Amino acid sequence: MTAARMAAIAPLVFVPLVAWSKDAAVVALFACAIAIVAWPSGRRAVVEARPAGWLAGLMLMGWGLISLAWAPAGGAVLWGQVAMVVGAATVVVRGIDALDAQLTRHLAATFAAAVGLLALILFIERVSGGGLIGLHRPDEPTARLFDVLSAGLAFLCCLTFPAALILAHLFRPSVGIAFAIAVFALAVSYNMDAAPVALAFGGLVCGTALLGGRRVLVGLVLTLSCTALVWGVLAEAALAGGLGAWLERLFGANWSLRLGYWARVQELIGQAPLIGHGFGAGRVLGRPGEYDGPVPVPFMHPHNGVLELWLDLGLMGVALVATWTAAGARRILSSANSPAVLATIAATIAVTSVFVLVSFSIWLGSWLSALGLIIAAMALAAKLVDQRQS
Repeated sequence: MTAARMAAIAPLVFVPLVAWSKDAAVVALFACAIAIVAWPSGRRAVVEARPAGWLAGLMLMGWGLISLAWAPAGGAVLWGQVAMVVGAATVVVRGIDALDAQLTRHLAATFAAAVGLLALILFIERVSGGGLIGLHRPDEPTARLFDVLSAGLAFLCCLTFPAALILAHLFRPSVGIAFAIAVFALAVSYNMDAAPVALAFGGLVCGTALLGGRRVLVGLVLTLSCTALVWGVLAEAALAGGLGAWLERLFGANWSLRLGYWARVQELIGQAPLIGHGFGAGRVLGRPGEYDGPVPVPFMHPHNGVLELWLDLGLMGVALVATWTAAGARRILSSANSPAVLATIAATIAVTSVFVLVSFSIWLGSWLSALGLIIAAMALAAKLVDQRQS
């Protein structure tokens, strides 16, 4: 393998490090983008990208830039960070189109190994009670150490189905299935409710998509989109019906608090549904003393990516993201003729949607970088299967 091809694979060494620091996802994404730009074929693929995809992305970032006019202070820095991550992710996904069969196979094998190593690290940490990460953070309690590890677990869950498909094609189907089951068992062992739920949901969608094909994938996307848009209304109804107290008794205060977050965000969205409160508003309006409405629950961010997008950029931003996502999905699905690829994409969307709806901030650089790598993983798995079939 030439030095250029080795350079294209090298950035994946950062993927397992996400177990200890979610910022490793940022490093991995930008390292991949730099490798692609430095590679002539990858650079050519980026330059020759279809205008529709680039235009939708540029319009989204342009709208975010315009919204800074009415956004709280500090949004400009966040916008700059997000713009760089979005650009890097676009370069990586586009660069995968330029891979030849040999490099695709090497890159897919390295990716599968990196995800497997990430799973192994998280397993060792679970068995040792955070022994490895504790070497670097000796003064922090175990609960805090596992909070850090949970970000790596979420990343692993989102990469499970693409990695399983790659393993199935590089070795045999039973290897991919065994890997997915092992990750699910690992997720159950962690104190993170969303992880096993996300994987179980992904598994259910995967099986259904194998039977229903593209119809299931389209139905899933439409259902998730509608659910995301009414999430805040559902939270308000749940609080009014006393579901928050029931969740607190059953699972602790975490989920009842999140119902309060979402209900409060929904009320804020109602104040500016079309244009939003400006880029980064979700990280400001939730601070104590910033808002005194009927649901005065302070929060660092909305803990729901779609609600945060709507709160910041309004329905205009939601529509632009939908357009941009559709353009990218169309590109990936254009070569997804295999039922296994369609099922993998559907399952990955299902798993990722759980974390988007209940956990991370959509503008968090590490999570946005992780999303870029997840999309790239789906594109890589689809590319591998397409090349092997042809």
